[in-house]
Amino acid sequence: MPLFEIILFQGVISLERLKDLREAKSLNQQGLAIKLNVSQSTISYYETGERKPDLDALIQLSDFFDVSIDYLVGRSGIKKPGKKGEQTADDINFYNDYLELTTNQKKHVATFVQGLLAESRD
Repeated sequence: MPLFEIILFQGVISLERLKDLREAKSLNQQGLAIKLNVSQSTISYYETGERKPDLDALIQLSDFFDVSIDYLVGRSGIKKPGKKGEQTADDINFYNDYLELTTNQKKHVATFVQGLLAESRD
């Protein structure tokens, strides 16, 4: 299966992510549409799930918001992976597991990591 079919098969763009990214740039749907040279209804269709963006649209959105396509389609919680070699599959898996923790569990992880960092500085 070609890459673009895999991307589109795996799921529609993450509806909340697109809206959140748009709002983080203080844009309404019309403003984003103008910047991307598409209609406001196209942005609305993407955000409501009525239409799936094609590969070109995913690339355009990814470039505009400076996030990965995986982030846009909800396959990753990492907005933009670092340069090759900076993040391993284990790093990404750890982060995805972390996202499933409760708030209290996340606090415990943060305390543990801060302790490890403090030890390494001594």
